[in-house]
Amino acid sequence: MSEEKVNVCLVSGAPAVGKSTLAKNLIELVSSEVIVADMDVLRRMYRKTTSNDPNHILNKSFFEMNIPEYIAQIHEFVPDALSALITGAQQTNRKSIIVLGAHVLPGTLDKIIDPPLEITQYILNINDEQEYKNRFMGSDKTHPTRRFSSHKDAYLQFNKAQEYQNALLYLAEKLGIPIVESDEMAAQTILRAMQAKSAHLIIVKRQNHEQTTGKDL
Repeated sequence: MSEEKVNVCLVSGAPAVGKSTLAKNLIELVSSEVIVADMDVLRRMYRKTTSNDPNHILNKSFFEMNIPEYIAQIHEFVPDALSALITGAQQTNRKSIIVLGAHVLPGTLDKIIDPPLEITQYILNINDEQEYKNRFMGSDKTHPTRRFSSHKDAYLQFNKAQEYQNALLYLAEKLGIPIVESDEMAAQTILRAMQAKSAHLIIVKRQNHEQTTGKDL
């Protein structure tokens, strides 16, 4: 009998594109059997145990690095972190995992063959550049680690974030990864796709606490 696959959904996007809001919306829709994980939290956990070296990739931000170099280096850490998360999910008999983060890049899980995975991946995006700029410029008031020293610094960081997002969109187009608009329907779009691949994803309508299927979303 073949081993049951773990259903993993990876959602990437640059800072301020809406990943935290999406995570909150997903948590409200799924049961406790589904793990919704923030890659930034996993990164901070690994940072405490991996290296105090300020030049280590875990202590770096793409705001201070060449984007292609950052993407290449972050691949060294992300698979190990996700592999540990998947192992933990298996140990608690949870078969569906959703991971959101700027560091969750296309191809992140390609080398993981045990356990077998059913992988879906998305790039979260804001099509309206002005809307994205407005969100980013205001994100220092809502994000715990994002700070702008000046208006000029805010614009420099925005340009870097936009460069990173464009790199993700290029990878998405090259590898055929769907792009999801960052709006109120994003969570439902992602859950439908996951549920189409796995019967283990249990969605819960919070308003009446009734179990539902993907077609009811």
